[in-house]
Amino acid sequence: MSTQVRQPAERFPIGEYIREEMEARGWSADNMASRMCLVDFDVMLCELELHLGMEDSDASLGEDTARRMGKVLGVEGAWLMRLDALGRGKTPIQEDAKP
Repeated sequence: MSTQVRQPAERFPIGEYIREEMEARGWSADNMASRMCLVDFDVMLCELELHLGMEDSDASLGEDTARRMGKVLGVEGAWLMRLDALGRGKTPIQEDAKP
């Protein structure tokens, strides 16, 4: 079975997605961080603000942050990590080729 590689029509940074989701819910970065945080609010807020501003950064979304963010936004953390990688041009979309 061969694999076909497709490139997304548009790439955008994970921060843009997060910002749009927060705006749709009327949340500030403080609101989002407090919903994600289990232990250290200040650390989570700093990490969230890093991702909101990382359009030109090579920093990637960590697994724990993606899991927490996904839980708050109602999506899988793995999906957010893939969206992040795609937005940074790191991972193409692969599909099984049709026979």
